[in-house]
Amino acid sequence: MSKKRNGRSVIILAVTALLGTGLLSGCGFNTGSVSNGGASGAISNAAASADAKQDEAAAAFMKIEPAILKKMQNSTYTYVEGKLSFNIGTDKADFPPKYVSTIFNPHVDFMPSSIFVSANKIAVVRTPDDDSIVITYSDDGGKTWQDSDAIHTGQIPDHSVADADFLGKDEVDKLLSLYADFPSKDTGFLIIGSGTTMGTQYTLALFKTTDGGKSWHALDSNIAGIHGFPVTGMYFMDDKNGFVVQSGVNVKKAEICQTADGGVTWSADELPVPAALVDDLNAPSLTALTPYYASGQWVLPMFIRPDTLIYFKSKEQGKIWSYDPTMDIKINKFLSSRV
Repeated sequence: MSKKRNGRSVIILAVTALLGTGLLSGCGFNTGSVSNGGASGAISNAAASADAKQDEAAAAFMKIEPAILKKMQNSTYTYVEGKLSFNIGTDKADFPPKYVSTIFNPHVDFMPSSIFVSANKIAVVRTPDDDSIVITYSDDGGKTWQDSDAIHTGQIPDHSVADADFLGKDEVDKLLSLYADFPSKDTGFLIIGSGTTMGTQYTLALFKTTDGGKSWHALDSNIAGIHGFPVTGMYFMDDKNGFVVQSGVNVKKAEICQTADGGVTWSADELPVPAALVDDLNAPSLTALTPYYASGQWVLPMFIRPDTLIYFKSKEQGKIWSYDPTMDIKINKFLSSRV
């Protein structure tokens, strides 16, 4: 199994897409804005302090993906006050301002989701209208940008889910997961996920491009048949081998799915979350993040509410995973650490 892209390790997490799945709320963060009201709408100082702590924790959580990207591949992004920028080594580039408002993100209080960045490719998934998904991409470090052909909701395969429309197949504002990943300049994958019912994301579709992102076609994939938790990350090492991670809200489990035939068939395995971490009556939210390859092994980070990252490792090409308690780290400490 190939582990590197173009001779270097690349990690593509989509922590920001947790916003799209609604998982950030499930992680214990307040996704609504807090206003300073008068007598009719005043909140207590204690409540205001709690909200401030929630906002601070959410802000730190949202920095995880850019920090890992920076540490692992020296290419990352920033999103500040409506401006999306990319740092590729020492070079910087801005995403076209006219498109920022159309980046897929149902929860506008937080950073946009569905951002891919590497030294060779930048791609951002947009939803310019209620019926279209467009990938805007750059092959020259953000100097020039191109738009893909639109993927319309009618092109999303219906996998015989009786209430597929209710779950979010008919309008893009009902879609809750959009992840793009490019193992090379020409080959890319896009996973589209609907809303959930009873914690399960039933409508999943996988699209592929072989012309750098201009056109996309749906794969005849069994990914929808796995019926797992919402997708919280995707990574392809090459055009054949890839991972999809799934985790839910207020559950004690997470899954990692693996393909070796370009996304046509997938197998799913449960991650061995230690009982000691989830043995209370109210199971903490677990958010499994996209695995990456480093120091001769696969590493999979997992966020556990309220402020901890834990790690799983695999030396068996991602087939067997084990929890490494020596790597537990608080988010703030992780963000301030250096590789």
